[in-house]
Amino acid sequence: MALWMVRAGKYGEHEQRFFSDGRCYLTWGGTEELDLSASGDFEGVKQLLATLYPDEKPKTRLNWASQIYPFVFEIKPGDWIVLPRKHASAIAFAEVQSGYAFDAKAEPVYRHSIKVRWLNTDVPRTAFAQDLLYSFGAFMTVCRIAKNDAETRVNAMHMPMAPRGIWAAACACARTTCRATRLGIARWWSSRVAWLSSATST
Repeated sequence: MALWMVRAGKYGEHEQRFFSDGRCYLTWGGTEELDLSASGDFEGVKQLLATLYPDEKPKTRLNWASQIYPFVFEIKPGDWIVLPRKHASAIAFAEVQSGYAFDAKAEPVYRHSIKVRWLNTDVPRTAFAQDLLYSFGAFMTVCRIAKNDAETRVNAMHMPMAPRGIWAAACACARTTCRATRLGIARWWSSRVAWLSSATST
């Protein structure tokens, strides 16, 4: 399972459309008329962007290609999407159901998409360690979140586990820590129980 961050617009303006449609959209201006999969590979994406944006600096186009390419060619069924929300202090998570699709009949801004199943759209930011929040705050529209073992850690949060087992693990960890850290661990595990309960009930 790979973990990908996909943003719903600079100001979160597409969030509700993402949630209601069960899709993540690549709302990249200037690409609306093109099936991006026809570019074939990373070099093809770079060449396409050079044609579409001839006045942009090569480094800028390279940065854009490094975001568009994975959305079109690398995000696969079973991967997870993390979407930092703009209008709530929360993170949304989804599981990818199918990869990139181009719909020429859709509204222009919503023609590039991947199908997802939203697991939870309101996981509080307080459920995550600061290093993960830093990763979720990357200045990218699309990127893979792999630093600090993020994929394993986020996946473990959603693994089916009885509450008794969760608290046993928390207590085992707490025995080796100070009081302040124990309180933090209790809040940490409580938020994960709440997430598990919410996600598995949908």
